[in-house]
Amino acid sequence: MKMKKNIIAFLALLMLGCYSVAQQKPVQKAPKSTQPAKTTRQKPMPSKMGIQATHYIQNKRIKIRWAPTDEQSWRLGNKYGYIVEKRTVVRDDNFLLGAEQLKTFRTYLFIKDSLQYWEPIVAMNDNAAVMTQALFGETFELDLNGSNNTSSKGQSLLAKAQENKQRFLFAMYAADNDFSVAEKAGLGFVDTATKFNEQYFFRIYSAAPKHLVKSDTALLFVSFKDIKQLPEAADLTTEPSNKSIVLTWDLERTKSYYNSFIIQRSADSGRTFRNLNQKPYTSMAQGTDPSKPNSLVYIDTLVDVGKTYQYRVGGISIFGERGPWSKIAEAKCVPFLEGVPGIQGIALGKSGEPILKWFFEDSVRSKISGFEVNYSPVADAVYQPVLTNIPPDRSEVYLPDTLASGYLIVKAVSKEGISRTSFPYLYQMEDSIPPGIPTGLSASVDSAGRVELKWLPNPEKDLLGYKVFRTMIKGTEHAVLVDTVWYGTVYRDTLDLKLMNRKVYYAVTALDFRFNQSKLSADVEVVKPDIIPPTAPVFADYKLSTGSVELFWVSPVEEDLREIKLMRKPAVGEWTEIFHTSGKTIKSYKDDKVEADKKYSYKLVAIDSAGLKSPEAQILSVQTLPVINRKTITALDFDIDRNKRLIYLRWQVSEKVAVKSIEIFRGTSEEPMSIYKVLDGKTRDMLDNDLLINTKYKYGVRAVLSNGTYSEIVTKEINY
Repeated sequence: MKMKKNIIAFLALLMLGCYSVAQQKPVQKAPKSTQPAKTTRQKPMPSKMGIQATHYIQNKRIKIRWAPTDEQSWRLGNKYGYIVEKRTVVRDDNFLLGAEQLKTFRTYLFIKDSLQYWEPIVAMNDNAAVMTQALFGETFELDLNGSNNTSSKGQSLLAKAQENKQRFLFAMYAADNDFSVAEKAGLGFVDTATKFNEQYFFRIYSAAPKHLVKSDTALLFVSFKDIKQLPEAADLTTEPSNKSIVLTWDLERTKSYYNSFIIQRSADSGRTFRNLNQKPYTSMAQGTDPSKPNSLVYIDTLVDVGKTYQYRVGGISIFGERGPWSKIAEAKCVPFLEGVPGIQGIALGKSGEPILKWFFEDSVRSKISGFEVNYSPVADAVYQPVLTNIPPDRSEVYLPDTLASGYLIVKAVSKEGISRTSFPYLYQMEDSIPPGIPTGLSASVDSAGRVELKWLPNPEKDLLGYKVFRTMIKGTEHAVLVDTVWYGTVYRDTLDLKLMNRKVYYAVTALDFRFNQSKLSADVEVVKPDIIPPTAPVFADYKLSTGSVELFWVSPVEEDLREIKLMRKPAVGEWTEIFHTSGKTIKSYKDDKVEADKKYSYKLVAIDSAGLKSPEAQILSVQTLPVINRKTITALDFDIDRNKRLIYLRWQVSEKVAVKSIEIFRGTSEEPMSIYKVLDGKTRDMLDNDLLINTKYKYGVRAVLSNGTYSEIVTKEINY
């Protein structure tokens, strides 16, 4: 086992090396020239050529077959030939490197005009004749649309393309059926220079110039330790028919070994066999029975009624090697059954039961064992028995109540086992009852929003399929996701994760062949994977008080909101969390851990149930109130001179503090107070002559201290 692994690793390196060598080209510097550059036509891209290969070991000989993969590659191979490169890579379980590999090259050229090369064998070998016609024949006659008229240029080109394709297909057919023909056509090679203690590596590629053809390289590793025996043809069965016997055998398990077969028959209980087919029977004659799509079918018509025969089948490989015979299958030829049943229709019994009626020739009834009624939901399919062992004298039968709408056939079975079948008859029951509500609905969703729904299949025999529904909001009307009918019990949907709804609801209904529809199943809830962060909270207002800032905000609307964090940052410093709340109910906070007359910034962060954070949005900056010295303004008085229209204000200031300036505020009964004048800190009075009669004024005086703090505002109301 270790040796085989080492060989595989070695071959991988060898293949890479071969590819690298094939791709390398010497780099040449362009000679300098003083002449102006000439305009050159761009070179055409090289044609692509595909090649496939296989091998077979026979004693000490290695048979190799290769083939082009399409008609164009075949023509290139015919023109330039192929190169088979052989390397000895292992000897006595030792790897060989470099010169020890003993590289050998052999070129297989095809001489196109050498008809004489083929003439000696054409008369004796039909496959050689097919190959010769494909290679050298003047034309392959094709009939387009049932006519030989090729006057249209487009029709003529199509005919030529079809002809070339047919030449290629028939050439490959001839090569596959006769290895000697493949050798003569440059598609096969027998290597006799071999040793049992050696292992080889072959490369097959086109001999065409590389600038014209970009060829694939077919690779083969050959070891005498890996000789495989050809298998026997599998599952040979026989079935008596009308004065014939139908042979069927499996093709799928042996198609990689055989492309044609020999069929033999014995009439003396298997003592002697003779060939039924003079030419190999190929897969081109593969049967079309829908119940046996991977089988070959052969019909033996040269049989005697009442006689028993034995059959066997043997495969032939593309190397001309015959495999072992299949197991013997036996059959007896039976007489032709002349009568054919015909369905007349369906009637209803006294209680409404469906009765199937048919006709059959009375003169033939004595030759049959009975009838069968078979059913299929569609016309062109395999029919299954519904009623069997119906007596020969019957021409009607009650159908089961549970039988769904579909197609029926009546089969007459002879005493020898031969059957004749009626044409299909469409059976439709009156049905207004919908199927049951689907059950077992479940759903799963991945991180990309891909939803997979599953539910249990309904048991009704007349079930047609299902419809799948979806709604984004629970309790609202569902939208149908399937325009026609969904035939399975697994449905996949893709959700738009950018939509704001967090949940989606699915339901399923069932339909029968009459399109009766069940009620909706119970909803299944799907929680979408969260990739959208919540919206950011927004500050609505704030209030400044001495020693505190009260903040108010509007919370996000997302249902999965987990918490809101309030962050604060001083003018110099970092953001820190000062408060957090779960949910949306709390929408304010009073920050009383601030210093007077300082600038602070605030922001809000929302976090949802998935841990996603809202994007940074609004930042609120505030200046806290300064500390108020309540004993600075010790008195405030006034005088009114109505003749001169004056109000004389005077105030007193404590001598214990240094005053930088005096701020005068004024307002009326209808307007709030605001800064009116700013005076020098030594000023102790003020005249106000900007007055209106019959107005109630309110004055305030505040001192601004030298340290930047403020005193309290002392006010007076004056009726003027």
